[in-house]
Amino acid sequence: MNSKMKFYMCVFAMLAIGIGSTQAQKVKLKKGVVYVDDAECLKQEGKLVPGYTFSSLAGDELFYVGSANDGRNPYWRLTFLKEKKSISYRATFPTNKALITKLVSEGVLVDCATINYDKVDTFIAKYDERIDK
Repeated sequence: MNSKMKFYMCVFAMLAIGIGSTQAQKVKLKKGVVYVDDAECLKQEGKLVPGYTFSSLAGDELFYVGSANDGRNPYWRLTFLKEKKSISYRATFPTNKALITKLVSEGVLVDCATINYDKVDTFIAKYDERIDK
C-alpha cells in the first residue's frame, strides 16, 4: 500500500470515529419523566404555564423553564437554579425535548444528575436571545 493510500485510509478512519462519537442523544418526555437513550434521566414537574422544574432522579432541582411575556409575544426563560443564571428565548429551543438534547450535547447536563456550571456561561453566551434584558 502506498503512502497516499495510507493517508486516505487514516483520514477515513478518523472521520468514521468522529461521526460515530457525535451522534445525538435520544430524548423522550413521558408522564413527568425525561428519558435519555431510553434510560430515566430527569423528573419534570409543572405545567406549560407558568413552567416546568426539572430535577435529578434524586430530587435535586437543576433548572426551571418558565413562560414569560414582553407585552407583545410570549417567550421562555431557562434558569439554572443553583447559580440563578438565565437565558430567554423564543425560537432557539422550540420544545423542552430540544432544550434537553442541547443541554446534554453541550455538556451542561452531565450524567442526568448535575449541571456543569463551568459550561453554563458558554451556553448562555451562545443561545440567549436577550429578550428580557
